[in-house]
Amino acid sequence: MKEIPVILLGKGQVGQAFLNLLIEKRSLYQERYNLDFFLQGIFRSTGGAFWSKQRAREAFFYPDEQLESKTFWQSGLNFLDLPLEKLAPGVVVLATVSSLKTGEPGLAYLRHALAQGWHVVTADKGPLVAHFAELMTSARTSGLGLKYSACTAAALPALDVALTALAGTEIIRVEGILNGTTNYLLTRMESGLSYEEALREAQQKGIAEPDPTRDVAGWDTAVKILLLARSIFGLEMSLEDVQREGLTGISQEEVESIVQQGKALKLLGIIERQPNKFILEVKLTVLSSAHPLFYVRGAEKGICFTTDTMSQVTVIGGRSDPRGAAAAMLKDMINIFI
Repeated sequence: MKEIPVILLGKGQVGQAFLNLLIEKRSLYQERYNLDFFLQGIFRSTGGAFWSKQRAREAFFYPDEQLESKTFWQSGLNFLDLPLEKLAPGVVVLATVSSLKTGEPGLAYLRHALAQGWHVVTADKGPLVAHFAELMTSARTSGLGLKYSACTAAALPALDVALTALAGTEIIRVEGILNGTTNYLLTRMESGLSYEEALREAQQKGIAEPDPTRDVAGWDTAVKILLLARSIFGLEMSLEDVQREGLTGISQEEVESIVQQGKALKLLGIIERQPNKFILEVKLTVLSSAHPLFYVRGAEKGICFTTDTMSQVTVIGGRSDPRGAAAAMLKDMINIFI
């Protein structure tokens, strides 16, 4: 049995969901993959907790919601102060939220982990948007894994399909419903709700954030399509190169008119490969029932790859909530070691 220490940074909804899965799926990854992950440290902006390998292995510690009130919690303890090079290497899991412009604070954490020989799994998009090439080069030259499925479509295995299942093909076009919130809103508007009513319902159900701007303005989809473009095609494009529109201004009457025509309105992230350039855009698109993404409903997601040798390959589904993102991180962590 290979024993692998895990350090978690961030304990919001995604971080807590990851901890839950680490406990829930323990027997599965032990029996199926001969791997035993154990939590050796956890850090938040307020401080952290860290244990010796022996203590962590014996306790298999499960942090609850009252983390900062525990006797082991050290207020002000910073992950960047950990001498990781003196420890048996493992995986640093980033469930933090960082600036898309600077990549901080996650960028500093990611650099520290890679510099000290630790693999990284991240749900934090900021560092990858701001410094993708640097971080991937650092991981590759050090022989380390840097996995980020949770940043490209969470539980929808978009990156896995593109890089593994479609190996040897030329991907000509990518179209994806990559944000569950916007797809839920459009689906509910098809049922007769106004945009405001659909958003309020989504917020009550926890599908939409209290401040939904990043989702409804198309920023989340733009980030995901940018990371996919960089990963699949090696592009050096930036977020400013993504043409973007969102749901702002769309009326229920417009959606109803499209439905009456037997079509559906979707917010798509698109990568179009042209002879001498690539076009990246986030675009409200009317789809006919012949399109493979027409039937993606509610908070589900989907992605369609058009290739030269395999025609169209489409994946639909993927849980769009913190548990789905956490599952993507656990998958990435397992795939580093198998």
